[in-house]
Amino acid sequence: MRIGIIGAGPSGSYLAYRLAQYGFEVLLLDKFESREKPCGGGVTYKALSAFPLITASPIPRTLITELRIIDRDGAGFTLPLDRPFSVFSRRLMDQYIRVSAESVGARFIHAHVADLSSTETGWIIKTSDGQHAVDFLVGADGAKSLVRSKLLGPFSQRDLATTAGYYVPGNYHTHVAICRFIGDGFRGYLWSFPRHDHLSVGIISDLATAKSALLHEHVRAFIHRHYPKAKLTREIFYSAVAPDVHHETWKTMPFCGDRWALVGDAAGFADPVTGEGIYYALRSAELLAQALQVADLKLYDDRCRNEFINDFIRAGRWKAGFRDYYSLMARAVMGSRHSPALQALENEFIAGTLSYNTMRAALLKKAPKILTQVILDKMRSRPRTLRLSPLE
Repeated sequence: MRIGIIGAGPSGSYLAYRLAQYGFEVLLLDKFESREKPCGGGVTYKALSAFPLITASPIPRTLITELRIIDRDGAGFTLPLDRPFSVFSRRLMDQYIRVSAESVGARFIHAHVADLSSTETGWIIKTSDGQHAVDFLVGADGAKSLVRSKLLGPFSQRDLATTAGYYVPGNYHTHVAICRFIGDGFRGYLWSFPRHDHLSVGIISDLATAKSALLHEHVRAFIHRHYPKAKLTREIFYSAVAPDVHHETWKTMPFCGDRWALVGDAAGFADPVTGEGIYYALRSAELLAQALQVADLKLYDDRCRNEFINDFIRAGRWKAGFRDYYSLMARAVMGSRHSPALQALENEFIAGTLSYNTMRAALLKKAPKILTQVILDKMRSRPRTLRLSPLE
């Protein structure tokens, strides 16, 4: 079977890698050979454990051992991470996975995909350098997916988030990732993630409610305060949209069909609260490869829904139920300075080993211990690891 994959990001390239290993004839197409991506670049402990291709790679990375939370008032709390995560340059990581796919037999075509058309037995992919016939088509081309637009129509505004930020040159807080909550009903958060030679400082919010000028103002103010020597030029600025699929949309929205499938951001596979998508990009690619190997596309649909879409729905309901959901998250994390038990739960969530579907039960189980620790710690008046000093 000839499989055409449009998009050579982590989902498309990893799918090409796995399918080529299974003996499929794989064509991978993208107009970029490599580029930096507008995201944090964090790869969770769960993802590092699941995908040895990434873990064992020589790609430069930053090991994050602490997560610093800053609330709307500027107070900070640093959470030590029991299971650190890694931050990669997306340009280098994506390039490495693509080259790995080529090394096992996938064919990469560096060309812009202009159009698609179906035939009785497959698809014609029209590019800037000609046409390519394939039997099965995969969209791995991001939230603005051409494949998705042709087959299902684009995502609605309700199902997207927007990001904006800067790639700040230099090495800062090299083992610490930062999450800044804005407050006042802001539907998102600001991040600062150290990569091997620069910071990715960005902000994410619901596309339907976000105001571009306000996003830029928040990011610039953060950078000017904490990295005053950074020069904010157009060359290091980025903006993009990302999937943020509403929980109601998942009930009727397909991501595969007759001789086609979507993976990663093109399918909408991203955490609706944190925006994290790298694990789901790689995992959806792996699940699709396994389904195609046994010629059972329904297996792909079922496993995606059981493994993470049901979890997305639960998280989306929580998010929709609270206007100040992110402020509530900030208060919970800041409050955990009083409770090692709550910090342990937060560590499980950050590592990816605690889902939204299991979080409520875990909180209820540990609630008495958490409450006791909070009361005793406040009585002692010795907050744990509270840091109010400016960033280094």
